[in-house]
This record gives sequence, C-alpha cells and structure tokens, in this order.
Amino acid sequence: MSRDGVGAPIGVVAALPAEARCLTGGGGHGGPDEYVRVSLSGMGQARAYRAARCLAGQGVSALVSFGTAGAVAPGLGPGDVVLGTAVLFEREIIEADPDWPSRLAGKLDGWMRVEKGRILHAEAVVASPADKSRLFLSTAALAVDMETAGVARAAAEHGLPWLAIRAIVDAQGVSI
Repeated sequence: MSRDGVGAPIGVVAALPAEARCLTGGGGHGGPDEYVRVSLSGMGQARAYRAARCLAGQGVSALVSFGTAGAVAPGLGPGDVVLGTAVLFEREIIEADPDWPSRLAGKLDGWMRVEKGRILHAEAVVASPADKSRLFLSTAALAVDMETAGVARAAAEHGLPWLAIRAIVDAQGVSI
C-alpha cells in the first residue's frame, strides 16, 4: 500500500508515444499521478511483454494494455473503444479480469461507444477488409492489435489482473 492507504499503482503499457501522451501529457514513461505508471514499450508483443514484466517487477497491482486497434468485427468504427475480455494468442486464450471490463464500461457509458469482447493478437498490421472479415469469422474477436498478448502473458505469469483498452482506428471495411 502507498503512504495514503491506496493500493499499489496500476501499470499501463502503451506502444506508441501518441498513445502514452493520452495518459501522461508528455512523451512516455511516468504517469499522471501516483496511481498509474505508464511504460512506453514500442510496437509488438515481445516489447509489450518486456514492459509489462518490468512494471510487474515494480509492484503494480494490475496491468493495462492501452492504445489503438483495428476493427475486425463489423459495425465498429474509428473512436469506438473495445475493452478486452480476453486475448487470442497462438491458439491460446488468456482471459482478462472478469469484472474490470464491465465496471469500466459502466463508467464510460454515455461518453463513448464501448464494446466488450475478445482481442486478437497479430504479428503485423491487418490491412485488408477481406483479412479483417476472415479473422472475425474465424475467431469472433472484435479487434486486432500487436501488444495486448504481451501484457496478458506478463500479467498471467505474475498473477495480476489485466485489461485491454483499445480505441479503434480503422473499421473492418477499410483498407489501410
């Protein structure tokens, strides 16, 4: 516990400086206050995993994968938020904290469109509408990203709850 009786901070992993700035107002590491620690990992599962393990080693109480994602589910569009309930990674499913997505969705209700569901791990950007549609049909995931699996793996290894908070940047039917 911290000196004011509040639990350990939450560790947040963001891949890109623009994502981290949403939380820090600056260029990367740190956090907006003593309750959140933000780590700028760089892109990819391996980098996110290393950043999340480092945060876990600093005694955080939970881990968050924060940033952007591509929509693979129809109907999601830029600005919609996906709260990950699980991540699909190399034929494995790593479940997120069972209550955290619903609690956060309730707080965001009315402010933005929020969907809860699975996030799919990809090693590279999924650019074509056909690929996005195929992935949705084969996995039922809502979104795809490259970092959530690393955060989820580190959380599982350290016995920490985790959550993904991902803003959609491209709809299923859009080529990037």
